[in-house]
Amino acid sequence: MILKYLMFFGVLNFLIFMFLTRKIKINSKVKIGLFSFLFLVLILHFLIFSKTIISDNHFFHLLISSIILIVLHYISLLPILAMKRINKSFENHIALSGFNFIRFYIIYILVYLYQCISLLSNSAREHFNSIDFLI
Repeated sequence: MILKYLMFFGVLNFLIFMFLTRKIKINSKVKIGLFSFLFLVLILHFLIFSKTIISDNHFFHLLISSIILIVLHYISLLPILAMKRINKSFENHIALSGFNFIRFYIIYILVYLYQCISLLSNSAREHFNSIDFLI
């Protein structure tokens, strides 16, 4: 059942990546299918699997880490805009390409890797089961 959550966060991060970076174009039927999968997993988690596989605290923690991707995407625009204001030819600079590579790919991979490790780790699940501060 952990595979369901791994797929959920993978799809969620992929959709966030797709909408924010606009680097991937997919068919609208596929988008509807992916959103339906996300909605189905959310409903199943809160109705059936709430306390059996991962706790609600753990689920919300991992969900917030996906939402942080959106915040990081827009915050990372600030240094780019500042450098473009200082140096007009910064758009062709190699530092911008490297920064965008980190911003568009590495951050998403690291967040998903964190989510995978957190889901697969027994000690992480025990930790989130033992705390009761979110709900």
